[in-house]
This record gives sequence, structure tokens and C-alpha cells, in this order.
Amino acid sequence: MFRRLKIIRKKWIRNVKLFNRKKLSKETDETIFSFGIIIDELMLESYNEKLWCASYLINGEDSEEFFDFFRLWLISQGKDVYEEILKNPDNLIKYVKKHLKKMDLQVIYMKMKIFFFVAIDAFRIKKFIGRFLRKHLKKIFRSIR
Repeated sequence: MFRRLKIIRKKWIRNVKLFNRKKLSKETDETIFSFGIIIDELMLESYNEKLWCASYLINGEDSEEFFDFFRLWLISQGKDVYEEILKNPDNLIKYVKKHLKKMDLQVIYMKMKIFFFVAIDAFRIKKFIGRFLRKHLKKIFRSIR
């Protein structure tokens, strides 16, 4: 399983920007689950003081929530950018300049909240969990009353 996860990680990290809920929901359950695990691994791997400092300098915000959004944004940029910035956070300036022209970074970061839940949403779409839960939770709540 872990060997397979490493292979999937190599494949998905290269194309992480391309993935959305609908596309991911067409993959196998294992792949969807692996994608979620990979995002978690990358979040842990990027949790360090140098990136936190860079995030603070860029955002002017030192909350953990903004640091999470910053790291999700970094992951969403793809393997090459992610690995380059992990090695040398000073290189962020060339990517930040590009995004500052388009829109405010904090707006971009807020959108990253969605990226964090891509695997969960993809699995929900695939399995229609939302519909199932609504139907059965109503029954459970009615029986409690």
C-alpha cells in the first residue's frame, strides 16, 4: 500500500493544479483517499519556521489559518514550485509578484480552503454520501424527538 501511495504521490504532485472534485471523483476509491493523504503529507512537510516567516512577510498575518492557506496555495502551484520553495523560501518573490498582479493574495488563500477538501468532496460526489446522510439523518432526528 505504501509503495503504491508513493507512486501515486509522484503522479499527482506533478498535476495537482489540474485536479478538481469532479475529475478526482472518477478515480478509484484508493486514488481519492491517497490524494487526501498526500495533501496532508505535503501540509506536514511544509510546516516549518522559514515558510511561516515567508507567509507572514507576504500576508502581514501570522495566524495559523493564514499559514495553512498559504501552504495550500503553495501545494496547488505544483511539484516544481513546491519543491523549489521548500528548498529556498526566498524564491517565493517571483511567484508572489505574478499573483499580486491578478488579485489579492488573501483572496487567493481563502479559495484554498476548498482545495483542502477536494478529496472529501470527490468521494462524496462518487458515493452520493451527501444524499445518503441527509436521508438517514432526518430519520434519526425524527426518531429522537
